[in-house]
Amino acid sequence: MSTSFQLYMRSGPTPGERFSLEKEEVWLGRDPSNDIVIADPEVSRRHARFLLRGSTYAIEDMGSTNGTLVNGEMITALKPLAHGDVIELGEHTSLVFEVTRTGIDETVAVFRSTEGESQHLESEPVSIKASPPAASLVEDQPPTLVEIPTSFPESRPARRRLPMWAWILIILGGGVLICGAVTLFIIDALNLYCVLLPGITNFFFPGACP
Repeated sequence: MSTSFQLYMRSGPTPGERFSLEKEEVWLGRDPSNDIVIADPEVSRRHARFLLRGSTYAIEDMGSTNGTLVNGEMITALKPLAHGDVIELGEHTSLVFEVTRTGIDETVAVFRSTEGESQHLESEPVSIKASPPAASLVEDQPPTLVEIPTSFPESRPARRRLPMWAWILIILGGGVLICGAVTLFIIDALNLYCVLLPGITNFFFPGACP
């Protein structure tokens, strides 16, 4: 049985493209001199490298600007890869690490599609299928019931404010009333009806003023 490795671009400049890992050391970056060239501004010129370690590859970030994430975690050292691991380079490019095993009487190839479903290509009735990623084994959680209130508190109508001119009229009117009341009080206290208002006094009280 032989084993081959490749990277599947789930998102990025060329979604759906696959890159074979055939050498013991494979370089990835934006520069054309890399083994795997990804034309993404968020990918550094020499972003990462893959090293063959035993029966799988390991990835190492080469001091890139945006870093390298494996299954959502930023790596700071050499990280061994397993089938289905998701490698993120910046915000727009993500790759899926795929392992293909072939034998004399059986062939198995497991690829992850962009929708997260597995497609199995079998050339013989007998096949060995690689285990799906652990994320696909998580059982769906039951939906959380949220109680929605059937009644809502009545909203109070907004108070209307009087315009400025209305306040001015009220203040002026109050001032006139106060001044009039004070004046009438002084006239009545000093008995100045005939001095200040003789005509009006004689109109209401004939003969009251000479």
